[in-house]
Amino acid sequence: MSVNDDFTFDNIFDEGDEDFSLYEENSSTVETDSDSSATKGKRTSADFHPDMDALLLTAQSSMIVEAMNLFSNSDFKQSSAGCYSEAINGLNLFIKLLERNPGHFKKLSSELAYDHDFAEVINICYRHFENVSGEFPESDSQKIKAFEMVREMVNRGYLKSLISRSIIDIKEFFLLSGGLDYAKFDKINSLEADSFKKKILILMKYIKISIQFVKSGDVIINPALKGRDLNNYIVNTTELLSYYFSIMGQEKYSLYYRRLYENYKKYFIVR
Repeated sequence: MSVNDDFTFDNIFDEGDEDFSLYEENSSTVETDSDSSATKGKRTSADFHPDMDALLLTAQSSMIVEAMNLFSNSDFKQSSAGCYSEAINGLNLFIKLLERNPGHFKKLSSELAYDHDFAEVINICYRHFENVSGEFPESDSQKIKAFEMVREMVNRGYLKSLISRSIIDIKEFFLLSGGLDYAKFDKINSLEADSFKKKILILMKYIKISIQFVKSGDVIINPALKGRDLNNYIVNTTELLSYYFSIMGQEKYSLYYRRLYENYKKYFIVR
């Protein structure tokens, strides 16, 4: 890659964006059956058999319950990413079924009242809506909102589990003393330029998400570290990004990440 290669980064400097519904990173996993390849065509209500819908709901319900248990216990380890991802799939299914045919969803809810996990999902979502809004969801739009609110919580857990994975991944670029391993960094960038650029793009996205978490006060990744791991991740990754753009001749981006590095370095001592 030459230093003249341009990056097409949209809204890179928009630090104030507080939208946590960043499903792009999870787009391949949150896609439901109805969103599958265009070669199969769009599915309509005629394609869904009631028994199939019930089977899908019961199968996904256990993953949603498990994900909410992980979230309640502040379990955002990298190994939890798959569970959170499947739970997002499941909540998307609940929302799609309710949006498409509220009467059918009501019928399914009655038929599946015996299923412990399904009943637990309904209870979690509706009670959370009641706790936030002060009223129990009665209308279909309120019920959809209830599922969306819990999906947002699960999505936060998913994003944090991705950051947990990234915290481990970036260690290869740092010395045991804590400093950036410039020699190793330069070697990887030289030998694996294209794949390395993809990693940089992902890190940029994770930094934006991390800063959003900090600004919202939702900083816990590992409960024992009380946010220090997230802050250190921002410090280390912005240092890495600043250096990368510096050697690529992209001074605008290098200075931007250098400024973030200097700001967040003041929050905690980086060991």
